[in-house]
Amino acid sequence: MFDENQAKGKINEKSELIDTIGKLFGPLIHQYTIEEAIADRNVLGFHVDYINTGEFKNYEDLREQLIELLQNQNPDVEVRELERTIQEMTELEVEKAAKKESLLVYHDETHIPRVVEEILTQWEAQSQNREFNVILTVAYIKRVLTYYEELKKQIQEKDIQLNIAMVFSFGSEDETKRIDPLII
Repeated sequence: MFDENQAKGKINEKSELIDTIGKLFGPLIHQYTIEEAIADRNVLGFHVDYINTGEFKNYEDLREQLIELLQNQNPDVEVRELERTIQEMTELEVEKAAKKESLLVYHDETHIPRVVEEILTQWEAQSQNREFNVILTVAYIKRVLTYYEELKKQIQEKDIQLNIAMVFSFGSEDETKRIDPLII
C-alpha cells in the first residue's frame, strides 16, 4: 500500500485512514518480524507448528517451572492469578516467557539438526503428500544459512527429493539469544 496505489485502506481505532504501509506499521517496517505479523493477523492464514526438540519435557512442565519461578520473583502476586495467567498462555507464549526468564535455552548446534530431522521425517504427512508447501522462517542470515546447510546434508543422507526456499526475519534481540524457527 503506497500512496501511488491509491489504496482504500482501513480505519484504525482513532478513526484515522490507514492507506499506506508506513501508516499501518510505522517508520520501521524493516524491523517488523513474521512473528509479529502472525500475532497482528497481517499475513495470509497458514498453519504454524512449533516443535519441542528436547530442550524441555513438555509444555505443562514448562508452565509449572514458569509459575514456580514467577512466584519466587513476585511473592505478593496471588498464586491462583499467576497460575491462571500462565495456563491461558499459548505454547508459543510459554516458550517466549521461559526463554525470557532463562528457563529455556536453545543451542543451534543441537536444536537445528533436530528441527531439520523433524521437518524431513514429517514432510509427507505435513504437506499432505506434497500437496502443500512449507516455509521455514528464522531470525538472522547466519541461522538461515546453518538451517540450509543442515537441510542439504540430511536430504542427501536420506536421499530425499525436496526443493528448499528459506527466508529470514530480522529480530530486535541479540542474535546469540534468539532462536525462533517457524515452520509454516
